[in-house]
Amino acid sequence: MNNSVFQKRLGFILLAALALRGAVAIADHVHPLLPAYNYTDARDYDESAKRLLDESMDRASRFAMPKGKELYSLWTALLYRIVGDSPLTPRLFNALFASLSIFIWALIAARLFSPVTALATAVTLCLWPSHAFYSAQHLKEGFTMLLIPLSFLFGLKNLESPELTLKRRDLYELGAGAVFLSALGFFRAAFLPPIGVSFFLGALAARRAGFARPCAVVLSMAAAILLYRGGYSSAQNALHAEIRDWGPVFIELEANPSAKTPPRFTPLWVSHLRNHRHASSQLWAKNYTDRRIQTQILPGVRLDSWLSLAAFTPKVVFHALFMPLPGLYPMAGKLSRVAAASENLVLIAFFILAVAGFLGGSRSPAKIVLFSFFFAIAVPSALFEFDLGSAGRHKLHYFPFLFPFALQFILGKLRPRWLEKAA
Repeated sequence: MNNSVFQKRLGFILLAALALRGAVAIADHVHPLLPAYNYTDARDYDESAKRLLDESMDRASRFAMPKGKELYSLWTALLYRIVGDSPLTPRLFNALFASLSIFIWALIAARLFSPVTALATAVTLCLWPSHAFYSAQHLKEGFTMLLIPLSFLFGLKNLESPELTLKRRDLYELGAGAVFLSALGFFRAAFLPPIGVSFFLGALAARRAGFARPCAVVLSMAAAILLYRGGYSSAQNALHAEIRDWGPVFIELEANPSAKTPPRFTPLWVSHLRNHRHASSQLWAKNYTDRRIQTQILPGVRLDSWLSLAAFTPKVVFHALFMPLPGLYPMAGKLSRVAAASENLVLIAFFILAVAGFLGGSRSPAKIVLFSFFFAIAVPSALFEFDLGSAGRHKLHYFPFLFPFALQFILGKLRPRWLEKAA
């Protein structure tokens, strides 16, 4: 496939992705497709942005924005100031960002796999129902979807470069990647360490071709993490405030004198945090929506040893990535669960095919980065996934790393049949 044909087909896919997400954004804004409690985070962002626009608010009355939501709230406030305070505006921008992310993923797949695999990856992301729905919401998912592949693009390019010496352009590209990665920290700080680990593994695989380029890539990742930490610490006073002036969302452990927090980063601390968040979410749902959350992930588990944590991890990872599934999770006659279960069956197939594609294909340093990141982020994150709803949003950022492997494997199996029929 020549480059012009690839660009035309990719352009058509991107226009289709933008049209689909724009239509979902408008339709869901006019007539919400889900119950009101599913839009709690969107209402928080909307409220935060409108409060930021209140010029009469002095420092004594400022409210606190939750960590990880500050930059998106500021961005939304800027949009509201320019074009009005309709939540539809950030929805449409998020649809645009998500569509652009598909373009970046196609560039990555074309460089590491093939143009056909790149187009197949773009089509898969374009038509992924959850991707289309959540990227059209008033959430930070659209921004995150774009920043993740941008954070990887230039580092992967440098790991795959056949040139041994670094040029000025390479340094500029690595610097741009570091800026994107640092910006990602303001949306998903938990992604930064796994990204650093995955690039370190890729650099180890690339060291045989010379040390300069792998070292430069790893140093750019480290610089990005330090830039985020320094930048966030400097901006913390401006982004956070002393008073939270709306109802509490989580139970405060300090309110219970008998509750003692276990030492951090221990199995008991993990289970303590999970149970605390489960109880907090249930209390919030009861107080503010008069309902009980039925989609929590394995509540009430106690992990008192590293052995129990090791036994629990595969189970919670499976739940976070692939639940609900038909026969393993009650559908309760809800169309949303049936749709999610059908989608998860496809994701399981993609996961199996991606593993087969990685193990059976060439494992270049850049491919090692992509494949290892999926597990570096999915496994530890699953331990702190408390609800299937949030887990469903988060895995939108994980599975694009596997799609090119699965699709390359499928195309590799189908292509010999096409050649046989042609003969």
